[in-house]
Amino acid sequence: MSATDTNPTQLIHFGLLQIQGPDAVKFLQGQATCDVEKLAIGDSCHGAHCTAKGRMIGNFDLAKLNDQTLWLKTPADNLAPLMQSLAKYIVFSKADIIDISADHEILELSDGDIEAHLQALTTSDTTTNTSVTIRQSQERLELWCPSNIELPNSLAIATPAISWLSSIRAGKGWITQATSDQFLPQDLNLQTDAINGISFTKGCYTGQEIVARMHYKGKLKRHLYHFRLNSSQEIAPGAELQTVAGKKSVGSVINVANSELGCDILAVTTEAAISDEQLSVNGNELQLMPLAYAITSEA
Repeated sequence: MSATDTNPTQLIHFGLLQIQGPDAVKFLQGQATCDVEKLAIGDSCHGAHCTAKGRMIGNFDLAKLNDQTLWLKTPADNLAPLMQSLAKYIVFSKADIIDISADHEILELSDGDIEAHLQALTTSDTTTNTSVTIRQSQERLELWCPSNIELPNSLAIATPAISWLSSIRAGKGWITQATSDQFLPQDLNLQTDAINGISFTKGCYTGQEIVARMHYKGKLKRHLYHFRLNSSQEIAPGAELQTVAGKKSVGSVINVANSELGCDILAVTTEAAISDEQLSVNGNELQLMPLAYAITSEA
Protein backbone atom coordinates (compact mmCIF):
# COMPACT_ATOMS: atom_id res chain seq x y z
CA MET A 1 0.00 0.00 0.00
CA SER A 2 1.35 3.43 -0.91
CA ALA A 3 1.05 6.64 1.08
CA THR A 4 -1.68 7.87 -1.23
CA ASP A 5 -3.97 4.81 -1.26
CA THR A 6 -6.11 6.02 1.62
CA ASN A 7 -7.07 9.48 2.70
CA PRO A 8 -6.58 10.44 5.50
CA THR A 9 -3.80 8.43 7.13
CA GLN A 10 -2.86 8.47 10.81
CA LEU A 11 0.90 8.92 11.31
CA ILE A 12 1.37 6.98 14.53
CA HIS A 13 5.17 6.94 14.30
CA PHE A 14 5.42 10.65 15.04
CA GLY A 15 4.58 12.46 18.26
CA LEU A 16 3.89 16.00 19.46
CA LEU A 17 5.57 18.15 22.10
CA GLN A 18 3.96 21.30 23.46
CA ILE A 19 5.89 24.29 24.78
CA GLN A 20 3.54 26.70 26.51
CA GLY A 21 3.89 29.83 28.64
CA PRO A 22 4.76 33.54 28.40
CA ASP A 23 8.38 32.68 27.50
CA ALA A 24 7.61 29.84 25.06
CA VAL A 25 8.75 31.70 21.93
CA LYS A 26 11.74 33.33 23.63
CA PHE A 27 12.86 30.00 25.05
CA LEU A 28 12.71 28.04 21.80
CA GLN A 29 14.33 30.91 19.90
CA GLY A 30 17.44 30.22 21.98
CA GLN A 31 17.33 26.46 21.36
CA ALA A 32 16.34 26.03 17.71
CA THR A 33 18.06 26.54 14.36
CA CYS A 34 14.94 28.17 12.89
CA ASP A 35 13.72 31.72 13.59
CA VAL A 36 10.83 31.10 15.97
CA GLU A 37 10.23 34.82 16.56
CA LYS A 38 9.38 35.36 12.88
CA LEU A 39 6.51 32.86 12.94
CA ALA A 40 3.04 34.37 12.83
CA ILE A 41 0.18 32.64 14.62
CA GLY A 42 -0.89 29.68 12.47
CA ASP A 43 2.45 29.49 10.64
CA SER A 44 4.87 26.57 10.65
CA CYS A 45 8.48 25.82 9.77
CA HIS A 46 11.16 23.16 10.15
CA GLY A 47 14.01 23.31 12.65
CA ALA A 48 16.40 21.39 14.87
CA HIS A 49 17.71 21.42 18.43
CA CYS A 50 21.46 20.90 18.73
CA THR A 51 24.16 20.19 21.25
CA ALA A 52 26.81 22.81 21.97
CA LYS A 53 28.90 21.04 19.30
CA GLY A 54 26.21 21.62 16.68
CA ARG A 55 25.02 18.01 16.48
CA MET A 56 21.27 17.54 16.24
CA ILE A 57 19.53 15.96 19.22
CA GLY A 58 16.43 16.01 17.03
CA ASN A 59 14.66 17.92 14.30
CA PHE A 60 11.02 18.89 14.14
CA ASP A 61 8.20 20.62 12.33
CA LEU A 62 7.12 23.59 14.44
CA ALA A 63 3.69 25.25 14.55
CA LYS A 64 2.70 28.40 16.43
CA LEU A 65 -0.84 28.12 17.81
CA ASN A 66 -0.76 31.43 19.67
CA ASP A 67 1.75 33.75 21.30
CA GLN A 68 2.25 31.34 24.20
CA THR A 69 1.81 27.91 22.59
CA LEU A 70 4.13 26.00 20.23
CA TRP A 71 3.75 22.43 18.95
CA LEU A 72 6.68 20.35 17.72
CA LYS A 73 6.23 17.21 15.60
CA THR A 74 9.13 14.76 15.81
CA PRO A 75 9.66 10.98 15.40
CA ALA A 76 8.06 9.18 18.33
CA ASP A 77 11.14 7.12 19.18
CA ASN A 78 13.24 10.29 19.60
CA LEU A 79 10.60 12.39 21.34
CA ALA A 80 11.78 11.63 24.89
CA PRO A 81 15.48 12.44 24.22
CA LEU A 82 14.51 15.70 22.49
CA MET A 83 12.17 16.63 25.33
CA GLN A 84 14.79 15.81 27.97
CA SER A 85 17.40 17.94 26.24
CA LEU A 86 15.07 20.93 25.90
CA ALA A 87 13.89 20.50 29.50
CA LYS A 88 17.44 21.11 30.76
CA TYR A 89 17.28 24.66 29.39
CA ILE A 90 13.66 25.55 30.15
CA VAL A 91 13.96 25.56 33.96
CA PHE A 92 14.65 29.31 34.11
CA SER A 93 11.88 30.23 31.65
CA LYS A 94 8.22 30.96 32.26
CA ALA A 95 7.23 28.02 30.08
CA ASP A 96 6.65 24.29 30.32
CA ILE A 97 7.29 21.44 27.91
CA ILE A 98 5.05 18.37 27.84
CA ASP A 99 4.39 15.36 25.61
CA ILE A 100 0.85 15.70 24.19
CA SER A 101 1.05 12.71 21.83
CA ALA A 102 -1.42 10.56 23.79
CA ASP A 103 -4.17 13.15 23.43
CA HIS A 104 -3.53 14.18 19.82
CA GLU A 105 -3.46 12.73 16.31
CA ILE A 106 -1.27 13.53 13.32
CA LEU A 107 -3.25 12.91 10.13
CA GLU A 108 -1.88 13.04 6.60
CA LEU A 109 -4.15 14.08 3.74
CA SER A 110 -2.74 13.35 0.31
CA ASP A 111 -4.18 13.44 -3.20
CA GLY A 112 -7.96 13.15 -3.55
CA ASP A 113 -10.12 16.01 -2.30
CA ILE A 114 -7.87 17.33 0.45
CA GLU A 115 -10.01 20.36 1.24
CA ALA A 116 -13.17 18.28 1.64
CA HIS A 117 -11.46 15.89 4.03
CA LEU A 118 -9.95 18.79 5.95
CA GLN A 119 -13.29 20.56 6.30
CA ALA A 120 -14.98 17.39 7.57
CA LEU A 121 -12.26 16.80 10.14
CA THR A 122 -11.97 20.36 11.43
CA THR A 123 -15.76 20.73 11.62
CA SER A 124 -15.82 17.81 14.06
CA ASP A 125 -13.30 19.59 16.31
CA THR A 126 -15.58 21.12 18.92
CA THR A 127 -12.72 22.81 20.76
CA THR A 128 -11.22 26.16 19.80
CA ASN A 129 -7.74 26.86 18.49
CA THR A 130 -6.52 23.33 19.14
CA SER A 131 -5.91 22.04 15.60
CA VAL A 132 -3.10 22.92 13.22
CA THR A 133 -2.84 22.37 9.47
CA ILE A 134 0.63 22.01 7.97
CA ARG A 135 1.10 22.21 4.20
CA GLN A 136 3.96 19.81 3.49
CA SER A 137 3.61 20.09 -0.29
CA GLN A 138 1.04 20.93 -2.94
CA GLU A 139 -0.26 17.35 -2.76
CA ARG A 140 0.20 16.68 0.95
CA LEU A 141 -1.21 18.31 4.06
CA GLU A 142 -1.11 17.34 7.73
CA LEU A 143 -3.68 17.98 10.42
CA TRP A 144 -2.50 17.95 14.04
CA CYS A 145 -5.60 17.70 16.19
CA PRO A 146 -7.08 16.44 19.49
CA SER A 147 -7.86 12.74 19.71
CA ASN A 148 -11.48 13.45 20.64
CA ILE A 149 -12.46 14.68 17.19
CA GLU A 150 -14.73 12.41 15.17
CA LEU A 151 -12.47 10.45 12.84
CA PRO A 152 -13.83 8.99 9.58
CA ASN A 153 -14.45 5.26 9.26
CA SER A 154 -12.03 5.21 6.32
CA LEU A 155 -9.11 6.34 8.50
CA ALA A 156 -5.98 4.31 7.76
CA ILE A 157 -3.35 3.57 10.38
CA ALA A 158 0.05 4.12 8.81
CA THR A 159 2.65 1.39 8.79
CA PRO A 160 6.22 2.52 9.48
CA ALA A 161 6.82 2.53 5.72
CA ILE A 162 3.94 4.90 5.04
CA SER A 163 4.96 7.14 7.93
CA TRP A 164 8.40 7.64 6.39
CA LEU A 165 7.74 7.29 2.67
CA SER A 166 6.33 10.75 1.95
CA SER A 167 9.20 12.43 3.77
CA ILE A 168 11.81 10.26 2.07
CA ARG A 169 10.48 11.05 -1.39
CA ALA A 170 10.42 14.75 -0.45
CA GLY A 171 14.06 14.50 0.65
CA LYS A 172 13.22 15.44 4.24
CA GLY A 173 15.23 13.41 6.72
CA TRP A 174 14.30 12.83 10.35
CA ILE A 175 16.67 12.24 13.26
CA THR A 176 15.65 9.18 15.25
CA GLN A 177 17.10 7.78 18.45
CA ALA A 178 19.64 5.75 16.44
CA THR A 179 21.08 8.87 14.78
CA SER A 180 20.69 11.49 17.52
CA ASP A 181 23.77 13.60 18.40
CA GLN A 182 25.66 12.55 15.25
CA PHE A 183 24.86 15.02 12.47
CA LEU A 184 25.05 18.74 11.80
CA PRO A 185 21.84 20.31 10.48
CA GLN A 186 23.53 20.83 7.11
CA ASP A 187 24.20 17.09 6.83
CA LEU A 188 20.42 16.64 6.43
CA ASN A 189 20.16 19.59 4.00
CA LEU A 190 18.34 21.83 6.48
CA GLN A 191 20.05 24.85 4.88
CA THR A 192 18.33 24.32 1.52
CA ASP A 193 15.38 26.44 0.42
CA ALA A 194 13.23 23.30 0.23
CA ILE A 195 13.73 22.36 3.90
CA ASN A 196 14.43 25.89 5.19
CA GLY A 197 15.34 24.69 8.67
CA ILE A 198 18.21 27.07 9.54
CA SER A 199 18.22 30.84 9.96
CA PHE A 200 21.64 32.44 9.55
CA THR A 201 20.35 35.89 10.54
CA LYS A 202 18.78 35.16 13.95
CA GLY A 203 20.56 35.54 17.27
CA CYS A 204 22.40 32.93 19.28
CA TYR A 205 21.12 29.45 20.03
CA THR A 206 22.75 26.32 21.41
CA GLY A 207 25.21 25.04 18.78
CA GLN A 208 24.88 28.18 16.66
CA GLU A 209 28.62 28.89 16.53
CA ILE A 210 29.40 25.55 14.90
CA VAL A 211 26.44 25.68 12.49
CA ALA A 212 27.25 29.26 11.45
CA ARG A 213 30.97 28.54 11.02
CA MET A 214 30.14 25.80 8.54
CA HIS A 215 27.96 28.28 6.65
CA TYR A 216 30.40 31.18 6.51
CA LYS A 217 33.80 29.50 6.54
CA GLY A 218 33.31 25.87 5.65
CA LYS A 219 32.53 23.81 2.60
CA LEU A 220 29.85 21.18 2.96
CA LYS A 221 31.19 17.76 2.08
CA ARG A 222 28.28 15.64 3.32
CA HIS A 223 24.68 15.78 2.16
CA LEU A 224 21.46 13.82 2.45
CA TYR A 225 20.74 11.68 -0.63
CA HIS A 226 17.87 9.48 -1.79
CA PHE A 227 18.69 5.86 -2.67
CA ARG A 228 16.62 2.84 -3.62
CA LEU A 229 16.93 -0.94 -3.51
CA ASN A 230 14.82 -2.94 -5.96
CA SER A 231 13.41 -5.20 -3.24
CA SER A 232 12.19 -4.71 0.31
CA GLN A 233 14.92 -5.01 2.93
CA GLU A 234 15.18 -4.79 6.72
CA ILE A 235 17.62 -1.91 7.10
CA ALA A 236 17.85 0.11 10.30
CA PRO A 237 18.58 3.83 10.71
CA GLY A 238 22.25 4.22 11.50
CA ALA A 239 23.33 1.36 9.22
CA GLU A 240 26.62 2.01 7.41
CA LEU A 241 26.91 2.91 3.75
CA GLN A 242 29.96 1.23 2.25
CA THR A 243 31.83 1.35 -1.02
CA VAL A 244 31.25 -1.82 -3.02
CA ALA A 245 34.89 -2.07 -4.06
CA GLY A 246 36.73 -1.48 -0.80
CA LYS A 247 34.02 -1.97 1.83
CA LYS A 248 34.97 1.47 3.17
CA SER A 249 32.44 3.19 5.45
CA VAL A 250 31.30 6.41 3.76
CA GLY A 251 27.99 7.31 5.39
CA SER A 252 24.93 6.39 7.43
CA VAL A 253 21.30 5.54 6.80
CA ILE A 254 18.85 8.11 8.20
CA ASN A 255 15.37 6.84 7.25
CA VAL A 256 14.03 3.74 5.47
CA ALA A 257 10.68 2.81 3.94
CA ASN A 258 9.66 -0.33 2.06
CA SER A 259 7.00 0.04 -0.64
CA GLU A 260 5.78 -1.61 -3.81
CA LEU A 261 8.79 -0.09 -5.59
CA GLY A 262 11.34 -1.62 -3.25
CA CYS A 263 13.21 0.02 -0.39
CA ASP A 264 13.58 3.81 -0.32
CA ILE A 265 16.42 5.19 1.79
CA LEU A 266 17.64 8.60 2.87
CA ALA A 267 21.30 8.50 3.83
CA VAL A 268 24.11 10.94 4.55
CA THR A 269 27.29 10.50 2.56
CA THR A 270 30.00 12.56 0.89
CA GLU A 271 30.04 14.20 -2.52
CA ALA A 272 33.19 12.24 -3.34
CA ALA A 273 31.50 8.93 -2.60
CA ILE A 274 28.53 9.84 -4.78
CA SER A 275 30.80 10.91 -7.65
CA ASP A 276 33.40 8.16 -7.56
CA GLU A 277 31.98 5.05 -5.93
CA GLN A 278 29.22 2.46 -6.17
CA LEU A 279 27.67 2.29 -2.70
CA SER A 280 25.97 -0.49 -0.76
CA VAL A 281 24.19 -1.10 2.52
CA ASN A 282 24.13 -4.51 4.22
CA GLY A 283 25.71 -5.94 1.07
CA ASN A 284 23.00 -4.57 -1.25
CA GLU A 285 24.05 -2.20 -4.04
CA LEU A 286 22.24 1.14 -3.90
CA GLN A 287 20.64 2.99 -6.79
CA LEU A 288 20.98 6.78 -6.49
CA MET A 289 17.62 8.48 -7.03
CA PRO A 290 16.98 12.11 -8.03
CA LEU A 291 16.53 14.28 -4.96
CA ALA A 292 13.33 16.33 -4.80
CA TYR A 293 15.32 19.59 -4.70
CA ALA A 294 18.72 20.99 -5.62
CA ILE A 295 21.64 21.05 -3.21
CA THR A 296 25.01 22.73 -3.69
CA SER A 297 28.43 22.23 -2.16
CA GLU A 298 28.15 25.59 -0.40
CA ALA A 299 26.58 25.96 3.03
